[in-house]
Amino acid sequence: MDYLLALPSLLCGIALSLEDIRTRSVPRSWVLAGVFLQFVVLTMAAFVFNEARLALLPPCYGLSAALIQYALSSMAHGSLGFGDVTASAMIGQAVGVFGMEAFLLWWTIMAVIGLSSIGLRRATKVKDTAMPFVPVLFISALMAVILAHFVR
Repeated sequence: MDYLLALPSLLCGIALSLEDIRTRSVPRSWVLAGVFLQFVVLTMAAFVFNEARLALLPPCYGLSAALIQYALSSMAHGSLGFGDVTASAMIGQAVGVFGMEAFLLWWTIMAVIGLSSIGLRRATKVKDTAMPFVPVLFISALMAVILAHFVR
């Protein structure tokens, strides 16, 4: 049942990943819609299931993901765009539904995939160094949620 709670971020994450690959930009209006819809779904689930944690914890995970990504982008200028930072808020909110284990797995998997992607681009000497990062955020989130299910 938890998987249905993350459906807004799943659908928006697919759309954002495709748009980031296609245009190398992340429409913030899409991210805002995804964050808002995800919050609405979690708030409704909190009332239906009488679990306040569903409305409180996932948005905190999303906010912390965005703040961490913003701090990382501030340290290495040009590494992440603000669209990637805001997309991590939406995806972090969805991963937060599945708890701390999934959140920590997400960051670990994201680091491995992200660094591997950068290394592969450098090894193939791709001239365009800008790479779409939302697909990395999204794929690592899917993997983290699946792996966290087996950790429990």
